[in-house]
Amino acid sequence: MNYEAAILYVFQRMRELGKTPDQYHFEPVRIVRSNSDLFAGKIVIPAYNELYILINPENYPNLLIISDNTVYNSDSPKIRGVQEFTGLIQLKSLPSSTPSGGGTPAISAFSASASGGGTTPTGYFAVEFLRVVY
Repeated sequence: MNYEAAILYVFQRMRELGKTPDQYHFEPVRIVRSNSDLFAGKIVIPAYNELYILINPENYPNLLIISDNTVYNSDSPKIRGVQEFTGLIQLKSLPSSTPSGGGTPAISAFSASASGGGTTPTGYFAVEFLRVVY
């Protein structure tokens, strides 16, 4: 899902929640943290009365997002549709599978931004969301 589709989704979702356009606002958010924080699961976002919509989920292999309303595993081929998170959101890295059966975190996947609008310093990653506050 790109930003344009996410914005259209926000309008529909807020109508479903009974909100008028003057009762919410949205903005793009880029979470930039060190890879070590991602591997340790130290990235926690308190998103109460907010929705975080994942932008371009196909750009984040080996990513696990756990929130109060859903769990997103980027390596699961069964996940379809809008990835919407609310409540307490935690981001973690999943071990990548290797032919020998061992697992190592995939650092290289987070060396560039999802939208291509810039780069992230080596050793850091960026995950993009559309944040809706209501």
